[in-house]
Amino acid sequence: MVTKKQAAKKRRGPAPRGDYAGKAKTINTRVTPDLRDWLEMAAKKSGRSLSQEIETRLRRTFREEEDLAKQFGSADAARVFTAIAQTLNMMRNPKNPDADWLHDPYAFTLAADAINATLYLVRPKEATNPFLVAGLEVNPWDATTEMWGDIANSDSKLPLKNKDLSFKQWFARRLKSTIPEIVERAGERANVAQRKIRPDDDLTDEQYKALEQFIPSPRFKK
Repeated sequence: MVTKKQAAKKRRGPAPRGDYAGKAKTINTRVTPDLRDWLEMAAKKSGRSLSQEIETRLRRTFREEEDLAKQFGSADAARVFTAIAQTLNMMRNPKNPDADWLHDPYAFTLAADAINATLYLVRPKEATNPFLVAGLEVNPWDATTEMWGDIANSDSKLPLKNKDLSFKQWFARRLKSTIPEIVERAGERANVAQRKIRPDDDLTDEQYKALEQFIPSPRFKK
């Protein structure tokens, strides 16, 4: 008479091969018929067994989550930024519909409002204490201008191996080499903002008007 243990051992498939030859753990799960079909087609195309295909795809999801966290702070933040990007694509100037928000002043104004609207909608549920915010050492404006200043002042030459640089250095170089025009204008404004002009500085009206183009009026007033 065959026991349940012997029957289970008898049904066990072939030993793992390839990249996962050393694995010894099993997971029993049920999937929908269409997912099973997709996995089998993917396994056939890649030359892997069905088990290998499943593990490869599971591992890939974890790597993708780690990459998103590295670039955006968290995978959730990356998904919110993706939603923001979708909204920004809709911000167009009716008189210049072919220009995106980065290359049309009217569309850019709409895009800035769209970003603020998105952040307002996704804000945490807890009420913000204005006195607590006022006492925080982190200044969003200073942090932003510092970041763009560092990007503009970075070397645009990318190394052959990413491990030669920190992620922040690599990201700055990549941005400067791929969107140099945008980095240049952001860098110019960041450098002006980092001068920390005071209201009592001896500047002419023309100089103040020029600076107001770089620094938003709520932060910079004569």
